[in-house]
Amino acid sequence: MLDNVFQRVPRLQQGYHPEDVDAFLERARGAFDSRHKGGETMSPEQIRATVFRVKRGGYRTAQVDAVLDRIEDAFAAHEREQALNRGTEKDLMQSISEKAKRALPRLERPAGERFKRAAVFHIAYEVSAVDEFCDRLYSYFTSGAPMSVDEVRRVAFPRVHGRKGYDEATVDVFLEFVVEVMVRVR
Repeated sequence: MLDNVFQRVPRLQQGYHPEDVDAFLERARGAFDSRHKGGETMSPEQIRATVFRVKRGGYRTAQVDAVLDRIEDAFAAHEREQALNRGTEKDLMQSISEKAKRALPRLERPAGERFKRAAVFHIAYEVSAVDEFCDRLYSYFTSGAPMSVDEVRRVAFPRVHGRKGYDEATVDVFLEFVVEVMVRVR
């Protein structure tokens, strides 16, 4: 049904499984349409945690990921709107502020010590690049320096081998947490 929305990768390349993507989009559309009627709902975290199988000739992943980001933003905006309508926006903002404060201890660690190092034979993120980005995040959280959630979603760090770099999974989990906070603030 939504087959024409996304381009497909060449048939020998891997892309997102079209049936999985289409089914998710239908569920998301239904949840968004019924959000005022008390029907099925989705949280921004559920959308961000969505994983699709891959298959040859599937949908282009970058296109699908961009749509998922917009859907996540729409559901987060709806959450803020609902909090405002219920008169609980102050509580929501307090909750977001408390979550944001949980990011600060990691960002305040000395450069080179913010994340665990990768295992010896693993690919890792370059320490200085991650630390530089963390410095920008610290400025965002402490002084309101400009940064968009899309910058966090799209950041790409140079890779190195083993103990010379930060463990990718640890950094990625932290960045997902930052995205979770930022989408609720926008």
